[in-house]
Amino acid sequence: MSPELQIYSVPIAAMIVGAFAFMLAPRILGLKKDSEGASLQVMTLRVVLVIFLVLQLSDIVLHNIVGIYYNRMLLNMSLTVFAITICFVFFNVSGRMLDAKFGATRQIDGKMVAVPSYHSRMASVVLLGAMLIILIYVLIEIWGLNSLLEKTGFIGIIAAFFVLTSAIWLPDLFHGVVLLGSSMAEEGDTVILRDRDRLCIINRLTPFYTLLLDVDKNHRILVRNCDLMKWGIENYTKRASVDGLRRTLEFKLGYPSPTGARDPVTNLFEKIEKSVDACCARAFEDDHIMVNKKLSFEWAAVDAGDYALSFRLYYYLSPLPETKLTSKIRKHMRATDNAIVRIMFEEAFARSLNLATPALVHLDTSQKTAQPAPPHAP
Repeated sequence: MSPELQIYSVPIAAMIVGAFAFMLAPRILGLKKDSEGASLQVMTLRVVLVIFLVLQLSDIVLHNIVGIYYNRMLLNMSLTVFAITICFVFFNVSGRMLDAKFGATRQIDGKMVAVPSYHSRMASVVLLGAMLIILIYVLIEIWGLNSLLEKTGFIGIIAAFFVLTSAIWLPDLFHGVVLLGSSMAEEGDTVILRDRDRLCIINRLTPFYTLLLDVDKNHRILVRNCDLMKWGIENYTKRASVDGLRRTLEFKLGYPSPTGARDPVTNLFEKIEKSVDACCARAFEDDHIMVNKKLSFEWAAVDAGDYALSFRLYYYLSPLPETKLTSKIRKHMRATDNAIVRIMFEEAFARSLNLATPALVHLDTSQKTAQPAPPHAP
């Protein structure tokens, strides 16, 4: 092999690999054209590869012009970019393989997909640590850090960087593993953020952040894993029993008039009971109302206030779908709640149950205002 070819063998080989990687970027990342974020990831990889190719060509040009006075700085920079890119691509591909091997399999929107689990996430953390060690060794070889002082100094800088930034990324990594280990959060689950009172769908769960889909406002929310644990989440997809998610609607009724032959309180409760039974029967007949048709509606008087009697209506939803589409959850939960409120209002109105805000003062305008009594004579 000629000296010129030997000098340029590494740059030429790296350029050939970079050119093929540029053309096959979607396949290397394992992304489909219609997958989420595919265009951004492919564009990022291609931009990095273009920077790598430009640095390689610049190094060859400068080496031919300057000759022996050129220290191949651009070559080292391009190989550094190439090594980091290789590690990124390898970790991306290996992460999907680990999810398929050790992760959980769920049916989301009618498709069987592999989602991260506690075991796959721990395997990814071990793989990431091993790749960082390999990358540090490769960078040491690229920049020619031969002496022990240079090697320990370089490793010390990287170690100091991780130590100083550990307060930022370590809590998110820890809480992300805890979420997966407790099975409280998985992709496709419907959860509510307790402190924020938001109904969301988990779209993506990563080691450091979680991407949520707001059901009511139909937009995305990016949350750190530590903030997600701090706020507290309630998982509506994972039921406590086979009965389903128990929903509650509260109504207020004005107190009945004491006039009448029958006991007004007993008559009021009978009307409520019949209204609830009729509402339950109509809900079971409607296929668009997603309730558990094996369990009847329940009700209970919960508060006898100064001006109204409060009672709550309880019913169970059918199992929530594992989905990443907010429209399905809105139809399953919000539309069901609205339909039951409408039916309950119609049944209460048919039985003369007034669900309006009770009047606090009743004025009888048919009688004349009483005149004040004259003062007593001394």
